[in-house]
Amino acid sequence: MERVYFVCTGNTCRSQMAEAIFIEMAGQVKLDVQTRSAGVSAWPGQPASGQAVKVLGDMGIEWRGTSETADEEFVREATLILTMTGSHKRILMERYPYARDYIFTLKEFVDDNIEDQGRKNLDIEDPFGGSVADYRRTADELELAVKKLIKKLV
Repeated sequence: MERVYFVCTGNTCRSQMAEAIFIEMAGQVKLDVQTRSAGVSAWPGQPASGQAVKVLGDMGIEWRGTSETADEEFVREATLILTMTGSHKRILMERYPYARDYIFTLKEFVDDNIEDQGRKNLDIEDPFGGSVADYRRTADELELAVKKLIKKLV
C-alpha cells in the first residue's frame, strides 16, 4: 500500500492542511492510500492552527489533527514524502540520506514541466501567524497541487 506523507516545519499549518485535503480527495476517488503529516521542527501533540481548521472547515473538511515530528520511523514507513519547501526536502535528505529517492517537494512531484522547475518557486507559501485570508491562499495552492497529486496516483 502507498504511504504518502506530508512535511513542513511545525506540522500545524501546511502539512496538516495538505494531509486533510489529500484525505478528502483520495476518499472521493476511492484511492487506497495511507497518509500522515509531520514537521522537521515540530512539537508533538500541538493542534492544527485555528486558522487552518477554519479554512478546512470552510472547504467542508472537519479536521482535528495534531502535530508530530518527522523522525526515523516516520521516514522509514513512508513510500512517498512530499515536503512544503525545498528547505524541508534538504533537511530530510541530510538526516535520512537513504530516503532521497522518495522525498520531493509537493510541487516538484506533481509538476509535469520538469525542465521549467529551475525557474519556478517550488515552495508552498507559509501562512503561519497570518490571517485567515493568508491560510485561504495557502489552502488554494495546496488544493491545486493535491488535485494534481491525486491524478498522478490514480
